Amino acid sequence: MRATLFVASALLSLAAGAAEAAGNASLAIARTEAPPGLDGYEQVPAGAGRVTDFRQRDPNDGEPATLATTADVTFDRDRLYVTFVCEENPAAVRAHLSRRDDLSGDDYVSVALDTFHDGRRAYVFKVNALGVQRDGVITEGEDDDYSFDAVWAAEGRLTASGYVVRFAIPFRSLRYASRGPAAWGIALTRYVPARAELSTWPHLTSKVDAYVPQFARLDGLDQLPSNHLVDVIPYVFGSAERRIEPGEPLAPASQIEHRIGMDAKVVVAHDWTVDLTVHPDFSQVESDEPQVMSNQRYEVYFPERRPFFTDRASFFNTPEPLFFSRRIVDPLAGGRMTGVAGGWTVGALFAVDRASGASADGDAVATVARAQRGFHGDSSIGATASWIGTGSAVSNRVVSMDTRLKLSPNWTMTVQGIQSVTTATGDRSAASGTAAYAELRHEGRHLKYRSAYRDRSPDFDAPLGFITRTDMRQVENAVSYFFRRTSGPLLAVIPTVSSYVNWNYGRELQDASIDTPLWFDFKGPVSAAIGRTQAFEAYRGIGFHRDATYATAYGYPLRWLGFNAYLRRGTAINYYPAPGLQPSLDAARYDSIDVTIRPSARWRVAESYIVSRLVEPPSAAEIFTDRYLRLKSSFQVSRALSVRAIVDRHALAVDPRAAADIPDRRYTFDLLLTYLVNPGSAIYVGFTDHSRDLSADPTLPPQIRALGRVSTGRQVFVKITRALQF
Repeated sequence: MRATLFVASALLSLAAGAAEAAGNASLAIARTEAPPGLDGYEQVPAGAGRVTDFRQRDPNDGEPATLATTADVTFDRDRLYVTFVCEENPAAVRAHLSRRDDLSGDDYVSVALDTFHDGRRAYVFKVNALGVQRDGVITEGEDDDYSFDAVWAAEGRLTASGYVVRFAIPFRSLRYASRGPAAWGIALTRYVPARAELSTWPHLTSKVDAYVPQFARLDGLDQLPSNHLVDVIPYVFGSAERRIEPGEPLAPASQIEHRIGMDAKVVVAHDWTVDLTVHPDFSQVESDEPQVMSNQRYEVYFPERRPFFTDRASFFNTPEPLFFSRRIVDPLAGGRMTGVAGGWTVGALFAVDRASGASADGDAVATVARAQRGFHGDSSIGATASWIGTGSAVSNRVVSMDTRLKLSPNWTMTVQGIQSVTTATGDRSAASGTAAYAELRHEGRHLKYRSAYRDRSPDFDAPLGFITRTDMRQVENAVSYFFRRTSGPLLAVIPTVSSYVNWNYGRELQDASIDTPLWFDFKGPVSAAIGRTQAFEAYRGIGFHRDATYATAYGYPLRWLGFNAYLRRGTAINYYPAPGLQPSLDAARYDSIDVTIRPSARWRVAESYIVSRLVEPPSAAEIFTDRYLRLKSSFQVSRALSVRAIVDRHALAVDPRAAADIPDRRYTFDLLLTYLVNPGSAIYVGFTDHSRDLSADPTLPPQIRALGRVSTGRQVFVKITRALQF
């Protein structure tokens, strides 16, 4: 009887959660023959649906927005149009003319479209008051993906009573199920950073763990154009380069390089898309953000930037990261097929990698495929398979099953099981490994809770994934409670506790940690925390008890000022001691400070400073000090034209008697001129100079060290891309 009551209660909870998440809002629109413009925005465009009832999601969930916002939605044969009229004191509006995708610290409005109306995935388009664009993909249960880029238009300008923005989103830039009549999901948002206020229509409450399922229904779309199309984006890259390899004697070398490549996209039916690439664009124009690389036990993560791999990357996401596209280092060619139909999301990708197979065995071939099926709202089940290998070398295959179950409006469970097999051609033996992941998560307005279990056997191997550690069984827990305030500059106080415990398969304790930050959220917006960490870590058979006290703060308190700071003091392990020495526990300091100043709406100056230091107690003798300084200045001449300069200084000071690293001092100057019409059409002209202080490296011959600072590499390059649509 109790079991029956429990099942009935669970079903009722699921039904109530689905009803609350689905909402009842809808918007009817009609086709117009006169596309709306920014002039005459006070009038309702022909055929438009108008909404005004914006409600806060943050900070006061459900309360009316503090500033009046009006949005009109309509469409014509080729585009969907959304016009926002935002009331505000013009002097209080934060708006900067910057490169595409950079809206940090600005007021903005956005349009999110669930074109399959399945509550699982949505396009999101954001625009600030001066028309600067950002776009991405929202997938329920995953982090938002802003690597997505589409071709669309936006205009924005300040007015006497605030600002007005118009979106013009071509249907050919979207994927959808049918030509019409169609029902899509839609959500409109406005963000006011000075008030830390995010308001939405319809009301997207944070009281339940659902975002896309709460979208309103958009009716009236009919006779939409067929989205069968072909996009071709060829590029040409040319550079002149001069390098010097330190040695005896110095070996200068010059070369002229040119490369031609192409990406192509073919939409064969609705959302079934085939992408092909030959000599894919390596996105040399973007530099990785500075990170400390010294004394790192595990690999440091750097995000993907190459367009072929960032497009639709969310189709291959799994709870455990089984596909990390930067593992494909030097692709010769590749292809991808993705699609959404009948509740299924499908993706398959292959690439020929010259770097991974740079041997007599030939190039490596990498393949990954994933299929996911949604059911009961935003629950899903998925399967993933990957394979990488060369002609006669080691090959690896990984298969996985996972599911995401929405247990109630606030509770979600995720489970994944994985198996890997690694073999060598001609060798009958194979190494087989397993991995598993399980997570229970609660998301609500006040309480956030997460409990997870992670299991990877000693022989588990996923070379295409970002798996930094195996032979582990780890339990993780985290809980936060938001004490929210409805008035004053302080918005919330958030005590948090997180912990993990890790054993290997031999039942030996490897790691344990407990972290207790206390967070404060303010208007501005600014967030700050103080915290304390206590940890145990076993390394090379030695157990170390680490501790740290830290403080962090980030935000944009003023229109012209942004910052992100993290300061930590405590102890850390010297993972790579000098030969003959054992790892040791030493006093540690880590500081990371980023400051962004905007002297004008077009000019931005950002400075980053990172210092990581390890000192041997009680003598305070320095083991190493790693410093990274970056100064970045950018000026936006127009919406399309920008100039950017970066100066980097990286200095690593090491006591060779205590640590195995080699002292080094390097400098980089990077200048880039960009003319960006849209994500596929651009001209880049750049100059880079790398220099090194040879006197800092004691392993070099004395006569080479005496040369001091020399330029070790200079490059001038031009890259041109052009998007062609057929």
